[in-house]
Amino acid sequence: MKSKSNQLIWQGQAYNARGQVTEYLLGDDYRTTKSWDSYGFTQQILTQTTGSSPNNIQNKGYDFDEIKCNPATPLMFFTHLTSPFSR
Repeated sequence: MKSKSNQLIWQGQAYNARGQVTEYLLGDDYRTTKSWDSYGFTQQILTQTTGSSPNNIQNKGYDFDEIKCNPATPLMFFTHLTSPFSR
């Protein structure tokens, strides 16, 4: 997906067998990787800056409680959270 000025906004890089995105780019500056469990629920979302020495922007982990059927319970949240869309 590109903006009107032809700048990259979002681009899928990799997908799993279920068609769930496992890696994507946000603009030219951020790379996000996602991992999924065997039920198809998110296990982890990691966003880092691109470049030779990436910095973590977010690192979220999730757990699925099979007994309670509670999907995607957050385990941990951000390490350093910023928004590229700030005004």
